[in-house]
Amino acid sequence: MLAVAASDPDGCAGIGADVRILFTLGCHPLTVLTAATVQNTKKFYSAEPISPKTIAKQIDAVYADVRVDAVKIGLVGSADGAEAIARSLRKNKAKNIIVDPVIYVQAGEKKVVDDATIASIARNLIPISTVLTPNAAEARELTGIAVVDGASAKAAAKKIVGMGAKSVIVKGIVKGTRIIDIFYDGRAFRLFEKDKISTHGTHGGGCVFSSAIAAGLAKGRSVEEAVELAEKVIESSILHSFKIGKGMSAVAPMGDDGKREVLADLYEALALLESEPKVASLLPEVGMNLGYALEGAKSVDDVAAVSGRIRNADGRASSLGIVSFGASSHVARMILEMRKFDRSVRAAVNMAAHKPILSACRKMRMRIAYADRTSEPRRVAEKEGASLPWSVRETMGGAKGSIDAIHFSEAIGREESLVLFGSNPAALAKKVIRLAQKV
Repeated sequence: MLAVAASDPDGCAGIGADVRILFTLGCHPLTVLTAATVQNTKKFYSAEPISPKTIAKQIDAVYADVRVDAVKIGLVGSADGAEAIARSLRKNKAKNIIVDPVIYVQAGEKKVVDDATIASIARNLIPISTVLTPNAAEARELTGIAVVDGASAKAAAKKIVGMGAKSVIVKGIVKGTRIIDIFYDGRAFRLFEKDKISTHGTHGGGCVFSSAIAAGLAKGRSVEEAVELAEKVIESSILHSFKIGKGMSAVAPMGDDGKREVLADLYEALALLESEPKVASLLPEVGMNLGYALEGAKSVDDVAAVSGRIRNADGRASSLGIVSFGASSHVARMILEMRKFDRSVRAAVNMAAHKPILSACRKMRMRIAYADRTSEPRRVAEKEGASLPWSVRETMGGAKGSIDAIHFSEAIGREESLVLFGSNPAALAKKVIRLAQKV
């Protein structure tokens, strides 16, 4: 995925933020520099534009060698630069173009481009954009409409689509203690509303948001699904923002310091699963999930998994949400229960249990225990979240030594399934891939 944006010396915004979130979401970040900025967490000083010719050459070099599934455009340093970007992307038949029209930085306090550049963005970049992501102030600059509430945001969104954008999301409309983002695709509006998070200012949120949309499109999601993903990512990123300097906080796409390694490892494993088309043959009707627990995990909130699960998207396994802690009580409870018998277990993945899959497991000499859910007591069946831990306890109580998986029988309202356990998600993902290749 290609990020066309400016540098940021403190690494909080621009290309630095793009690279962090794209890697986190399982995309390889390709980068084209548009400007060198002078800034830190306290102040934006200046931006030195890269020559339009050099920008175009960078883009052409990428397209001459690498398949580009989506493009995110951030800060453009000059009017000629915006024109050069548009010309090069048109020439290379670029698709899935997300334009973050950076006009203001530092929480909207500093205007960083001149009127000629704003006009060039409107003339050259809006017409090629799949999604435009202005905040309220930027929407005002582009349309002349003062965006102060939902009605004015909708009016600005309609005007932007009329200017050539396929869709737009106007961000950051404040309504009391709530923040509203308004999405419009030329047919209907959709509102995304969330609590305002008090952070005393964050740095890099717009970059992370637009890059997350691009990552979603690159991985085959629809525009609306990609926007949903970005909304989840940015809320988590702001919530877990952290101080690196004396000024604003940096948004953190991978959460708290103690959890970042778990999330990063899980995203890496997820990317492995999504890279092998044959994994789709293992997906159960309810969807697959991959979970990974903190070293000292004690509750569901200490186990990270995929919100929305992993499902079949045009013949490939594809995650429908972000990786976050507490995302799946289903997988988390099994990991937590299994750890009572085997402390090396920190990861688990569920899949279908068709005969070819079970046969492939035997060929791989997996140690599989069987859980008969038809014997489950009514008191367990009727208690939310109690069934799977009970099955693990019953199975492991009679097991000799460690196991690789549990085969859960079919039961009323429950699909027959297979759950693989392991010490880390990457090793587990590789085992799942080997299994898929044998089915």
